[in-house]
Amino acid sequence: MESQEFDFSSTRRKKSKPPSQKEPKITVKGVASLPRSDSKCFVCSIPYVRSRTPSNIIDQMWIKHRILVPSNNRCCPWHYQESGFFDEKCMAEIRKKIRNEAVLTSAEFSLWLNRLGSIAGSNRIDFEDPLLTEEDYSLITGLSKSNFSTMHTFVKKNLRDSKNRSTRNALAIFMAKIRLGVSNRFLGFLFGMSDRRVSDTITAVSKVLEDHFVPNHLGYNHLTRDEIKTNHTPSLSNALYRVADDSIVLILDGTYIYIQKPKDHQDQLDTFSMQKH
Repeated sequence: MESQEFDFSSTRRKKSKPPSQKEPKITVKGVASLPRSDSKCFVCSIPYVRSRTPSNIIDQMWIKHRILVPSNNRCCPWHYQESGFFDEKCMAEIRKKIRNEAVLTSAEFSLWLNRLGSIAGSNRIDFEDPLLTEEDYSLITGLSKSNFSTMHTFVKKNLRDSKNRSTRNALAIFMAKIRLGVSNRFLGFLFGMSDRRVSDTITAVSKVLEDHFVPNHLGYNHLTRDEIKTNHTPSLSNALYRVADDSIVLILDGTYIYIQKPKDHQDQLDTFSMQKH
């Protein structure tokens, strides 16, 4: 009898793959959201962007604009500031892509609820927030928005942002300390920082302002005589005090330093003031 050869390979059972179970998705109507973009920037649509959108960007998009950004979306890092805000040009591109519903997996929905809880429980003052009013700036720092921004130009050039605070918040902490005279612990409560961080921030800002702001705006050397004559000596002053037109008028004020009456006659003469009598 001739032996028959069997092809056992054809009789082997192939392992059947278990049916893929897709994670159930939840559709939330009436919530502005952006489509998923795992492989391209959700702002400019440049493909193969490797940078995942930071969590603080996602938080700020919801807090300020009520727009939900999927956690895996990609975004070019040059579109946003370190504080987590987009400029108006980027926001205009983002608004073109908004949908009126959010489709989330159960895990994403859970993450979103936890994030909302963290945001709702936050009591931190943030001077990167464009919604802060003129009254807010005046109450906390004693400065207008424009004057605060002018001072900030000197700070941001010579002080870096950190994970605990931006340079704008650092200046706000320093100005609040001067304006309100409250404790570092209270400032830490307002800005969400520890006492030690507040102390380090005040020291750093003070050093920057002393080195780069004060020489340009305070003291005898920040103006020339011609600048004082041209910009700070009105003709009325010369007429009232009867000085020549090419002269300048200075009005100096000082701070009282309280001392005991000296025994020495000459010291009494040197420290005598008519305003006390």
